[in-house]
Amino acid sequence: MTQGADGNFYGTARGEVFRFTPSGLIFKVLTRFPKVNGFLPTNADSGLTQSSNGKLYGGVLTYSLNQAQFYDINPSGSGFHEFPAIGKLAVDFRISNLIEGSDGNLWTAFTQPRSPNGRVLAISPDTGGVVRSFEFQGPNGSLPMASVVQGANGKFYGTTAGGGTVSGGQQPSGTVWTLDAGLAAPVSSVAAFRPSSGVNGASVLIRGNHFVGATAVTFNGVSATFKVLNQNFISATVPSGATSGTIAVTNAGGTSVSTGDFTVLAP
Repeated sequence: MTQGADGNFYGTARGEVFRFTPSGLIFKVLTRFPKVNGFLPTNADSGLTQSSNGKLYGGVLTYSLNQAQFYDINPSGSGFHEFPAIGKLAVDFRISNLIEGSDGNLWTAFTQPRSPNGRVLAISPDTGGVVRSFEFQGPNGSLPMASVVQGANGKFYGTTAGGGTVSGGQQPSGTVWTLDAGLAAPVSSVAAFRPSSGVNGASVLIRGNHFVGATAVTFNGVSATFKVLNQNFISATVPSGATSGTIAVTNAGGTSVSTGDFTVLAP
């Protein structure tokens, strides 16, 4: 599952997209994938990612037609739309989770018959079509399975299930790869924080994206001490002299500001 900007969790099952609300513990199926040409229902094959446009994106496989495609849906469950198929599949085909790159496109990696080693693709969030493609070459890696991530330097990173070199004549079993697609460093995003209020010196957990490599956190313009926990979470301390206002995170890509205000309480 992935946590949306609204705080709810979104995920996929074999043939459906669902929402799970942590408040009240409410589970709801947002949509069930339709049958294709009367064949077995399309099956979700990746998790969801939320783009900066607010929509959720995922990948699906239609085994009966041996094809892959992507879809989008609004967090409310409305506007479900499957994009045109992007091609035939390999036997061991799998779609990794999409991520939004700093260019605004959706990036993923997988294997296709015409590219036995695999490709890293950029997908248009508007049309679902492939706008950029990079192919793995020979022993440098093959069969990408895991999701890609974009580092603080703008490069993409991931792993493969094949390729690489090992000593002793053993069979290589995968690599860690990096791709420089010429993209700018991604700007961090602040989705939420908890608690919503506190005194100077209180600890605040900030949730968002692209936090690895963060260089500054401020509370209404006042610099705070912080620790990056992972790319989605930062633990920060409300600084002395801070007043109520927005929380901002700065990284190599720029500065992002929360939509809501943090309230500084009197001691």
